[in-house]
Amino acid sequence: SRGDWEHPRGRALMAVFFAGATAGEPADRVAVAFNAGSEDLAVRWPDARDGQRWRTAFDTSLPAGATVPPAPAERLAARSVTILVEEAGPAPRRRAV
Repeated sequence: SRGDWEHPRGRALMAVFFAGATAGEPADRVAVAFNAGSEDLAVRWPDARDGQRWRTAFDTSLPAGATVPPAPAERLAARSVTILVEEAGPAPRRRAV
């Protein structure tokens, strides 16, 4: 809504990008979250599709050279960007809403 876009504390954005399957290539899905705010935020990533799981591919809140934990964090660090990729894996447990 317009109010959400104009909210003075609205300093975070999450987007999920999907590329459909093509000849010989499976569909891809990537989630990107930006936090421009000065405080960490709780984040609820979208559920992975059946037979897929999310893997953290990039997290600017980690020190240079640090190992990126495979499971997505439930907090989005202040002034950071996190990118998840969806990949084949054990079926995820669905979260209750």
